[in-house]
Amino acid sequence: MQKQLAAHPELANDEVALQEVNAAFFKEYLPLLQKSEPTIKQPVRWKNALGELNANLDISIADPAKSSSSTNKDIKSLNFDVKLPLNVATEIAKQLNLSEGMDAEKAQKQADKQISGMMTLGQMFQLITIDNNTASLQLRYTPGKVAFNGQEMSEEEFMSRAGRFVH
Repeated sequence: MQKQLAAHPELANDEVALQEVNAAFFKEYLPLLQKSEPTIKQPVRWKNALGELNANLDISIADPAKSSSSTNKDIKSLNFDVKLPLNVATEIAKQLNLSEGMDAEKAQKQADKQISGMMTLGQMFQLITIDNNTASLQLRYTPGKVAFNGQEMSEEEFMSRAGRFVH
């Protein structure tokens, strides 16, 4: 990719051309990357005065040549965990409201309302669980098997449930 940019510096300012170069790069090198069966780990921590949000994403990529799964040859496993204390979420929402010019009292009331509404919807659609004022989401995937917030289901069941939110 660097060679292409060096040979054609005008590509650096052409977003469409850069996307095409990136696509060609991934098409060429993704199979080599998959053969090494990498694991990608991405922790996220967000701290504010009231606490800390924690999220972890672990993805193990499969070598498609070794995969026995007919449904998904690219992912060996996926684990995703989020722990969000409600007071941390409310503080984030309040700060966003303040940045939009609301006064402190109105920003706090609006944040309380926003987070309460989000948590109600999250629970209603069984996207999150709430325990000790902490919203949690947990997803475990291996080919053919999904555990979502502790509930085991097939890939098909999970996709039909999750498909409601993709549109």
